[in-house]
Amino acid sequence: MQYTDVGSQLPDCDMTPGSFGVEVRIRPSIAGDNLGFYGCRRGNLPEFYRYGAPLTGVKSWIYAPTFDPGSLWVELDKRMGKRVVRIVVDARDRDNIRTDPSAALYDIKATAGTARIGQIGIVVVNSGGDFRHKAKITWVNPKRFDGRAGGYAPYEV
Repeated sequence: MQYTDVGSQLPDCDMTPGSFGVEVRIRPSIAGDNLGFYGCRRGNLPEFYRYGAPLTGVKSWIYAPTFDPGSLWVELDKRMGKRVVRIVVDARDRDNIRTDPSAALYDIKATAGTARIGQIGIVVVNSGGDFRHKAKITWVNPKRFDGRAGGYAPYEV
């Protein structure tokens, strides 16, 4: 996962005026947050924005990871070794909590009442992506899925 300089390339997005853009991580962080969007939400020309307001001063960007339930990631925490984890719940949106259907087979469940809104639910799995006995959901801030030390990076089986 490498950041791209805005002078060399901009994110691909839907060019339809008023459409939602593509979610990206930006550098430098603006107002303490490195998440934003790039698209034509506010008009005919694409731009970086957040909550409808333009983001000025963006120097580099990277596509934000997709948090598809069932996808595998590797934990990059040196203290824990390189553990493989599986996303079982995407609770970033209170009105659209997505879960991995195969997790229910192992009695791993999260509902609107038990999910930590705004976070990602992960479970440690074996290297093949299979659940371990008595797996437990750990809730993680989505900002940790950036491939840096102490965070998570996509796992190739």
